[in-house]
Amino acid sequence: MDDKIFGGRISRSKIRAGDYEESMKANQIMTAQAGKMLADLKFKSEMRNNLARYGITNDELVKYICTESRNILKEVHSSENTVDPHEFISICNLEELGTYFYNYLGGKYHRKDKLDSIVLFKLMDTVRNCFSGAAYNLLIADYHNSIIMARPLYESYLVYMLISENRSLIMPFLDHSSGKMLEIIVGSQEKHNEVEAYILDETKTYLKAKFEQLKEKYGEKYFRDYGWADKIVKSGGPDGLVSLIDIARHLGLENRDVYRISNAFLHTTSLSWMYDESEIKQLGLAIVNESADLMVNCLIKFIKDIGCVESDMLQMCNALEKLREEIKGAIEKNNTTR
Repeated sequence: MDDKIFGGRISRSKIRAGDYEESMKANQIMTAQAGKMLADLKFKSEMRNNLARYGITNDELVKYICTESRNILKEVHSSENTVDPHEFISICNLEELGTYFYNYLGGKYHRKDKLDSIVLFKLMDTVRNCFSGAAYNLLIADYHNSIIMARPLYESYLVYMLISENRSLIMPFLDHSSGKMLEIIVGSQEKHNEVEAYILDETKTYLKAKFEQLKEKYGEKYFRDYGWADKIVKSGGPDGLVSLIDIARHLGLENRDVYRISNAFLHTTSLSWMYDESEIKQLGLAIVNESADLMVNCLIKFIKDIGCVESDMLQMCNALEKLREEIKGAIEKNNTTR
């Protein structure tokens, strides 16, 4: 008769016959599998306790996060400049929970047959990826790039907020992406023979016709960077062209220091040049704090925009608000103890 132990099989007859090697092998399998089972149970227990701290108890959501976090355990890259992740655990939590929330919502609420859903999910994903970049750079003590990542985060945040509140902009926004590509290709044909040589005549004809259709539909100013927004946002410049600052002003978000400072570091201005290594960490932390605020605002708006059921919405939004306060407190503590 054979006995099963954690998926392995032990032959009693072989053990009685003194097959020591076989017996030891079976015991090693049993020990390893038992250890793995205990580690899994400990991991799930700790994860559930951690989630409960933020009020996340919805069984479906908890199960999803536990499974995903077990499958996507991140490798920590060591270096001399790497910071202690426990120092910024709340930022890690926001980055990870933001990812889990997004993926969970995608599986449950994403409607791939609805244009609104496709665009909002894609825009939210862009915001989330920008924040992940800022958080990652912070954890490897690359404060310079943490500051730089705040610019695309802020820009993506403004675009999400504007489109989510003005769904009539979705088609102009999508047409604009095609229009910009057509503008580049058509312009390349006219200026660079080496590009033109690789484009079929029929393709050239189609692109030019499509380009003219979009120009006729939306006007000449449409092809500027934020021309898709000019039906909603008023330009504040003499040229009548909508800028990112106009969009920020329209949303009441034009006074964000995060954008101005991030710009300065991206373009290596005199402002970025004057900071030394002893100061840049504190500036980086302040900018990441602002970035976390944008991330939380956008996620909460997104959760409400896609029509979550109340149980999902309340737990996620409450958890995000708690994380916002934790991050703020951690940054303030760091500043007072330096």
